[in-house]
Amino acid sequence: MLNELSHIELSGIDFPMKMDNMVLQMIQKEYGNLKNFEIKLIGAAPVLDKNGMPVKNADGEIELKQQEPDISVTNFVLPKMIMEGWDIEGKEHEFTEEELIRLIDKNIYVMASLIHEEYARCILVKEPKKQKPNQSLQEKMQEKSRLTLIGCIISALRSWASQKKQ
Repeated sequence: MLNELSHIELSGIDFPMKMDNMVLQMIQKEYGNLKNFEIKLIGAAPVLDKNGMPVKNADGEIELKQQEPDISVTNFVLPKMIMEGWDIEGKEHEFTEEELIRLIDKNIYVMASLIHEEYARCILVKEPKKQKPNQSLQEKMQEKSRLTLIGCIISALRSWASQKKQ
């Protein structure tokens, strides 16, 4: 999963792309932190009171309103994601950053959404499986066998159910 690539089609050309720590590092350097990047990417802006100060909700968080995404953000990050995809594949960079930007044939909302999906996938935190204390190797193997058996039973039931519907 570490090097799984997504793909994007721009002007009829398929490109590999990857948002990973290399790209995140460039984003932090450009935007100061990931939160600033995400807010600009999705087009969020603080709700301001009559004095021009940000309004906070009951939890003390600044309320945000939707506005258009910042096109400079997509133009900054998309070429870097594509170039990272090429690097992972071991390919030469086929286009410059400017050429990649000129190939974008989707509107800013679609581009921002696609990039945000990749960003969310990249920063998704998965909790490691917790091992039961003092569980012996034999108990671990039995548990794994039980889970495999349950999976097989569920798969068989689904198959049976789909045949019944036909």
